[in-house]
Amino acid sequence: MLHQAALIARDRGRSNRALQLIEKASEISPQSAPILCDMGLLHKNIGNHAKSIACQRRVCSLLPDSALAWSNLRTALNAAGQFDEAIRALSRAIDIDTAEPEFHFNRGNAYLGQGDLNPAITSYEQAIDLNPSHLKAHINLASAQKEIGRLSHAEKTLSGAATLAPSNPDILWNEALLALIQGDFENGWAAYEARRTIPGFAVRHQNRPGWDWWQSRREKAPHTCRTGIG
Repeated sequence: MLHQAALIARDRGRSNRALQLIEKASEISPQSAPILCDMGLLHKNIGNHAKSIACQRRVCSLLPDSALAWSNLRTALNAAGQFDEAIRALSRAIDIDTAEPEFHFNRGNAYLGQGDLNPAITSYEQAIDLNPSHLKAHINLASAQKEIGRLSHAEKTLSGAATLAPSNPDILWNEALLALIQGDFENGWAAYEARRTIPGFAVRHQNRPGWDWWQSRREKAPHTCRTGIG
């Protein structure tokens, strides 16, 4: 009952009350993995990273063969900025369940965040092998390929992603960056405005029309005056 009441309080945005309730629940059932897991998630959400990690480690000790438990530990470690430990926890989850594409995708993100591009690429490729329609894995793979200069590979990856979601703004944005890197300014700048449709992308809103690349080209083009002869 206390556990369920804590989850209800959490869902209503009452994090502190939820934490009080779930801690009481844990006192009554100290070996309950579900309670410890949810308590760890609550601690993470309010920034108590050390307590969050401790809770998830206890879950892993209770359920050492649970891939989800190790994945949750990875989430807690990642939130605390302990990226190396997070990768090790996620690798343990993958050892237990190698067929879960999201584990490989998350490990790719962890490597990408650290700038370890080659293992990131390998992880994204594994995620795509397991789930060919994993759109975010395609996009992040292309980004990593671009960063190490494998531009033709990145183009091919983005082309595959575009077959899954032709108008996806993240794909268009990455295609724009790739075109600009290769000197294709006409297509690159034309697609660059896709950034305005990406949720959370920091674009300053102004009370005037956005930049029109094609219009700017027309304005800079030399004018030819024709005079009649008579």
